[in-house]
Amino acid sequence: MRKVGIAVTDSATSLEIAKLIEEHQWIAVKEWSGDDRCDAVICDPELRDPLGDLAPRTVVIAETAEEALRFALRIGAREAIAWPVERRLLPAALDSAASRQVQSDVHRIGVTSARSCGATVFVAHLASALIRSGVDCVAFDCDLAHADLTGLLLDTEPSPALEDALVTGCELPIAEAGDLVIVPATGGTKLSSEAMGALESYVAMGGRCEARIEIFDIPSAWLSAVGDVLPGALGWLDLLIMAVPLDFPGVRRGKRIAEAWGEHSRPALEILLVQRRRHGIAPDSAIEAIGMPHLGTLPLGGEALGEAIDEGRLLSARPGTPYGREIEHLAIRIASKAGMREEAGRKASRIGSLFEFVAAKAASA
Repeated sequence: MRKVGIAVTDSATSLEIAKLIEEHQWIAVKEWSGDDRCDAVICDPELRDPLGDLAPRTVVIAETAEEALRFALRIGAREAIAWPVERRLLPAALDSAASRQVQSDVHRIGVTSARSCGATVFVAHLASALIRSGVDCVAFDCDLAHADLTGLLLDTEPSPALEDALVTGCELPIAEAGDLVIVPATGGTKLSSEAMGALESYVAMGGRCEARIEIFDIPSAWLSAVGDVLPGALGWLDLLIMAVPLDFPGVRRGKRIAEAWGEHSRPALEILLVQRRRHGIAPDSAIEAIGMPHLGTLPLGGEALGEAIDEGRLLSARPGTPYGREIEHLAIRIASKAGMREEAGRKASRIGSLFEFVAAKAASA
């Protein structure tokens, strides 16, 4: 039986809601104040604070559809219904809530960066490493410089950035490296409610049933909204990996984001340190400054992969190369976290520890 929270002051709206709840035999939580988990909440626009783990899946609000979506993202809800124009959608949303919650076989990982350091290339290499380890994977490029907002969900064309990264750095043909799909974003420079809504809709529908892991290249600009709509708006992710370049601007921004993330438990935030140049901040100093655990340290090459970053991007991840081994081991760890130890176990036994490898390389430098 569905539980619906009520937090509206308008008497006419309250009466209509009461009739709807009685008609469908839902459980009403009157005078809902954010301290009780509900499948849906019908509330006034004055509610402003993110609700974290107690955020409802569906929020119903007397606003336009666009403003309702922005409101839902702000408090951490997954779905928005504009009242009363979309009133008819509420029963269907509640009826399908249970089946959506069961959809937990897919492990969703976001990758972003505190400053530009080749995160898109990392996504491409990580996806292909997962494919090589026997895990079905799909990669999404949500960070495009010029995206077309006419197709709100998923464009049929592959992402040029991910394609270029795979062609340059991987031996796998594109066809064998997972699907590469564009999710529209507004220039990669500001939060796009349309793009966020597209991702939310995609996740709510259960994603692609054949994929076991989905990796999303998240625009770093979206992290600028921490404290407003994030991380609640990214609550559908299981893990967000933030690449932090080992320079002063990168570590400062990583520290600000980590502090703003606070105690939010979903998605889990983990740090990946990226060595941009030989003379930068030491990993230990960066870890102490940011105050968070990290997945390890990856090097960057001296030459650019493509033309996007002149200072150099992540090294080629060809199988058997040092960087390739590091990426593959990280992929195994992610697969293990997602409960896919059986697929990844054989590969993991042949790859040395990421941290042991990095320590040995640092000692020999």
